[in-house]
Amino acid sequence: MTLFPGMPKLVHLLQDLHIGTQAAIKLAGKLSEWFNITIGVRQGCVIAPLLFNVFFDCVRAVRVALAKMPEGCGVKLAYHANGELFEKSLGGEASMQIISTLLYADDMVLMSCDRVELECMLQVMDAMCNKMGMCINASKTELMAFDPTSPEALPPGVMLSGDLAKYVSVFRYLGGMVSTACDYDLEVRARVGKACGWFSHMQQLWRMKRMSITTKMRCYNAYVMPILLFGSETWVVTQQQFDRLECVQSSRLQDVSADPWRSFK
Repeated sequence: MTLFPGMPKLVHLLQDLHIGTQAAIKLAGKLSEWFNITIGVRQGCVIAPLLFNVFFDCVRAVRVALAKMPEGCGVKLAYHANGELFEKSLGGEASMQIISTLLYADDMVLMSCDRVELECMLQVMDAMCNKMGMCINASKTELMAFDPTSPEALPPGVMLSGDLAKYVSVFRYLGGMVSTACDYDLEVRARVGKACGWFSHMQQLWRMKRMSITTKMRCYNAYVMPILLFGSETWVVTQQQFDRLECVQSSRLQDVSADPWRSFK
């Protein structure tokens, strides 16, 4: 962080949050003796994602400087001035943005339109992380190539710190399924399976005759629907996939009402 302008002041503020900090535990109404906190930022701390992004922003800057990679490495994204995506065939003035990395908490994604370039970016990132005291876990690193000409063929892996990071046809990112098929069949099936599993786990609640339909629907909307439609804002589903979701929804609601002829809006 000291490599960035103005960061030394922030470093001192973060240090002040932990140096000389004490805490006590309240248990059964009684307060324990005060003890010193000797551990800094840990996973779950609200500051951790920010510090992680700052760290990798520094790593990316050093990577570009040392590896002398072209500025155009990454994936090009075209968008209107209002930020909405549009098709190139529509014409009009287009703004271009090159995206090479996606950072979210402690997850990082490298993107490129060229497989060789992507592997080079990954290896350079691994070398820079080693120099800065971090190590990329090859067993937890997955690579994916979207090749419509040979979707079934998987390229050889990439060596990271002596271990092999393999190419895969499916991987999970932020709770969703990403596949080389570029469709949502796996994701829809996974969402349906998890939602139905949780619905079955709550069977005793649905069978309670003294509980009103209103209360049951509140539980259904609170516990089942978020699982079924998790990440659906980004889905582009086919009519068949949409019908599958509708069928599951209708079937579960009939179970909630214990009336196969009851309709819901």
